[in-house]
Amino acid sequence: MSSRRLQSHIREIDFIGTIACLYNKEETYGYNKIREFFNTDRDKPRFWILFNLIIYHTQDSRFNRFVMRLFEKVSPFTTKVPPIVYMLLANYCLLSNSYKHALNHYDEIYRRFQQPLVAMILAILYALIANQKHSNRKQNLIVQAINYMAYFSFFFLSIVLP
Repeated sequence: MSSRRLQSHIREIDFIGTIACLYNKEETYGYNKIREFFNTDRDKPRFWILFNLIIYHTQDSRFNRFVMRLFEKVSPFTTKVPPIVYMLLANYCLLSNSYKHALNHYDEIYRRFQQPLVAMILAILYALIANQKHSNRKQNLIVQAINYMAYFSFFFLSIVLP
């Protein structure tokens, strides 16, 4: 891409090449390419959508480390990154079986946005942690799970049965 006419379009050509990697089932190359986009434009939703599509199709788990390092560089909830991205970070922690990190992220999201879906996820997560073999305070965890599920059911019933 050494043509002068294409210099202004090089980012778009790279983006289209990343989409082509996704369609050709070359997720490794697409993953490496999308990481380059995040170094400069991490606040654009189209990169996050493409990143999630690549992660959905790949069997690699190295994306979790990348996302954790990416969010260590920026302080949470203070950048222009959409709030759903923080939900994705919590989901990545949950997928990598680091339940305590996922619990911290979901709790922060719940405190900031008061979303009923997050309350349901927290209820399930507390129940999951309580069912582990080496968890302490199982009764407290179950009580917290019931409280979050009660909030979710109250909100859900107020919408479904007005």
